[in-house]
Amino acid sequence: SANGEHLSASIDSGVSVVGIQQVEINTNSSGVPYFVQVAAVNSFGIGPFTNSNPRAIEVSPQPPSEPIDIFAEPLSDTEILVQWNPPLENGGRQITHYKI
Repeated sequence: SANGEHLSASIDSGVSVVGIQQVEINTNSSGVPYFVQVAAVNSFGIGPFTNSNPRAIEVSPQPPSEPIDIFAEPLSDTEILVQWNPPLENGGRQITHYKI
């Protein structure tokens, strides 16, 4: 097996296994605390769950990614029209304005 120990894990569809003792969980809601518990399982059953440390975490906001599809067109000798689409990632917060 990939981990050399012939172990497996039942993982929620929103979680991808990175290593036998590490998983990455997609977090789509910034500002929402996540609580994580882990239990070991063998052929006799499920052991007790342990809470993560820290007990709850929030995804930290980040700056947004760059705007996409930027288009500039001259309108006259003194004007330029600039258009763009919002960034793919808002960094966990609503975009409030753009700096040009």
